[in-house]
Amino acid sequence: MELLEFGFGRVESVGVGARTKSGYKYRLEADDELPTVEALVQFARAVLDAEGEETGVVGEVLRPYRKSAPRPRAGKKGAVKEVVGDTFDTVVLDEEKDALVAFYAPWSDESATLNKELSLVAKTLRQAKAKRVTLAKVDLTTNDAPRNFAVQRFPTVYWAGRGAKAAPEQYTGELTAAAISAFLCERRGASDPFPVAFGCADEDEGGEL
Repeated sequence: MELLEFGFGRVESVGVGARTKSGYKYRLEADDELPTVEALVQFARAVLDAEGEETGVVGEVLRPYRKSAPRPRAGKKGAVKEVVGDTFDTVVLDEEKDALVAFYAPWSDESATLNKELSLVAKTLRQAKAKRVTLAKVDLTTNDAPRNFAVQRFPTVYWAGRGAKAAPEQYTGELTAAAISAFLCERRGASDPFPVAFGCADEDEGGEL
């Protein structure tokens, strides 16, 4: 199971990985051949160098490994987006849009209920033609999340607003469409009034989210 966490799926493959105390995972591509001692030493040094950045940002040579399921097919426009490890940055961390992302597990009954509630919120956003907020969900049994999106239980929901992607806010309210809608109303920007359909925008407000 540990090999799967590093993306090594075949029993006969050669897998070398490192998990650091900061929570990052790194892997050495060995091309099915046993790595040399020199390669292992270089890999260890690269991991230490990457972790040595005070900002937590890794270097250009060695980047953390993030487990990812295959990229999903494009879903219905305006629906809750299914995000995987490889698409997380482009979807959730897009600075042009606010994002509400739910981390779930398929076996969790609460996750299944939340997904239904999120679909109701997404429907309202779609009908209101809101374009500047993204609703997303991530199956955390087959994907990794960035370490600043800490998940201790399923489901866990985060708000990643524009200009604050590096410090996402964990949502702690009820997992209902009404409660989530109210939360989104509270987080809307002054220049981006939330759709009147949610009942949180003044009638004389314009613009869109």
